[in-house]
Amino acid sequence: MTTVYYRDAHAALIVVDCSNPKSLSGAVKWKKDLDHSLQKTIPTFLTINKCDLLEKPLDQEEINKFCQENNITQWFEVSAKDGYNITPVFDHVIDVILGNGGLLQDAMSSRIKVTKPKQKVKPRGGPCCP
Repeated sequence: MTTVYYRDAHAALIVVDCSNPKSLSGAVKWKKDLDHSLQKTIPTFLTINKCDLLEKPLDQEEINKFCQENNITQWFEVSAKDGYNITPVFDHVIDVILGNGGLLQDAMSSRIKVTKPKQKVKPRGGPCCP
């Protein structure tokens, strides 16, 4: 089933919770599943979420070792709650994808046509959208 999730992937983000050390073992599982399903290695980024909750800095040496042992390209600290480092992470992943021979750009140019919407979209009201 998970093969469908990874098909045609050019990069992957694996998100872990810095306040839950057990989530790193989940990252190993996801990385192995990703590599097995694709039958190849793609750039994979470890995204360590909830860095806003950290009382002390992450042990960079330990995380670098973890990434090296598990063939993870790079890691980032982020906070989805605060929006810290989210845009730079995605910008970097896009740069890496397009830097790999422009494969994604070539593949997508024949499939996606970007047009302006005919009418302005109004946001919906609700608890998340005032």
